[in-house]
Amino acid sequence: MSNKHNLAVETEAHYRAEAEVRLLEQPRPNAAAEVPDKLLHELHVHQIELEMQNEELRHAQAALEESRDRYVDLYDFAPVGYLVLAADGRIETINLAGARLLGSDRKAILRRRFADLVALEDRDRWHRHLQASQEGDDSPGLELAFIAGDGSFRHVRIDCRRIFAQASPKLRVALTDIDDRVRMEQEQQKAQAALKASLDSLIHSNAELERFAHIVAHDLQEPVRTLVSYTQLLVRGEGDRLSGQGLEYANTIINGAWHMYHLVQGLFDYARITPTIGEFAAVDLNAVAKDALLHLKEKLERSGAELSIGPLPAVMGDPIQLLQLWLHLISNAIKFVRPVQKPIVKISATVRGTEATLSVKDNGIGIAPQYHGRIFELFRHLNAPQKYPGTGIGLALCRRIVERHHGRIWVESEEGQGAVFSFTLPLA
Repeated sequence: MSNKHNLAVETEAHYRAEAEVRLLEQPRPNAAAEVPDKLLHELHVHQIELEMQNEELRHAQAALEESRDRYVDLYDFAPVGYLVLAADGRIETINLAGARLLGSDRKAILRRRFADLVALEDRDRWHRHLQASQEGDDSPGLELAFIAGDGSFRHVRIDCRRIFAQASPKLRVALTDIDDRVRMEQEQQKAQAALKASLDSLIHSNAELERFAHIVAHDLQEPVRTLVSYTQLLVRGEGDRLSGQGLEYANTIINGAWHMYHLVQGLFDYARITPTIGEFAAVDLNAVAKDALLHLKEKLERSGAELSIGPLPAVMGDPIQLLQLWLHLISNAIKFVRPVQKPIVKISATVRGTEATLSVKDNGIGIAPQYHGRIFELFRHLNAPQKYPGTGIGLALCRRIVERHHGRIWVESEEGQGAVFSFTLPLA
C-alpha cells in the first residue's frame, strides 16, 4: 500500500474520530421514528466532518492569501528589479522596482520588447547575451545603459536565468542599479585624466624651469667671473698706484661679485631640485657621507673639526641630491660655532618601520626656538653676514631635497647650546 493511500486513510480516520467526539458533546436531537438511529448517527458524523474540512479550508485559504500578499510585497518592493521575459524577448511581468529602474510605468512597460529600452550602443551586446541565456548559458551578468522614460540614461546590471514554461523557454531577469557606481567611475576617470594632464604640465614646466635656470645661471655667472678677473688684474697690475681706500673698494667688488656668483649657483641648485617620480633607487648613505667628507676635506682640516659617523642605512633616493643635503648640513655644523671653538659633529641614524631618521648634531651657537620654523625659508639669515657669510639658500635647499624624497626635516636647539638637525627618508 502506498504512503499516499496510508495518509488518506489516516486523515479520514482522524476526521471520523474528531467528529465522533464533537457529536457526543452536542445535545441529541429528536429523531423521526422512521429514521434509524445508526443512519442518523452517520449523517451527523459526516456533517461534522464536512464542517471541520470547511474550517480547515478557510484557514488554508487565509494562510495562502497572507503568503501571497507577503510574496507580492517582497516581489514589488524588493530593492532589486525582477522581470520575466518571454521567448520573443517581451516583458511578461515586472515588479515595481524594475519599472522604477527602467524609468517607466509598469502598465506601459508590459509586453514591450526589452531590447527597445536598451541604449542603442548596447543593443548588440544585449542580443548576444539574450541568445546565450536562452540557450542555457549561465554567463556572468551584463552591464547596460537604458533609456528611461524621461530620455535620460541609466546604468543597470542584468543577471538572467532560463526557466521552462510549457514548450517555450523564458528568462527570469534581475536588474541591479549601478548608476551611482558608474557615475563615480566616470568621475574618477575624469579626475585621473585631469591629474595626468596636470602632472604632464608640471613635468614640462619643471623641465622649462630647469632649462631657464641653467641659461640664467650661465649668463649671470659669466659676467660675474669677468668682473672678478678684471678687478683682480687691476689690483695686481695697478695696485701700487691705488690708494688704501681704492684697494678696499676693489676687494669689496671682488667679495660682492663672488657672493653673487655663489648666490646664482645656489639658486640654480635650488631650481634643479624637482620631483624625480619613479627615478629613486637604493642609496647607501655610508657611501654618500664618505663622499661628502672628501668634498669637505679642506674645510674640515682648516676648522679642526671632530666628526663621527655612526652606521647609516640604505634609503630610496637620488644620490646627487642626498650628497648636497649632507654637504650643506655638515658645512653649517662646522661654520656656526663661536670663534676659536673646535666644531664637534655627530651623525647618527635610527630606523622605525619603513623610514629612517638621520640626525646631524653640533656644538655650535644654537638657534632660538622662535626661529626654528623660519630658518628653512629661502634667503633667511639669522646672523650677521659679515660674521657668518652665506647665501641663505642652504637650509631651504635641504628642506626642498627632503620633501622631494617624501620626508620631513626639523631642528631641535636652544640658543648657545648647539643644534640637532633631523630628517626622515624612506628605507630601501
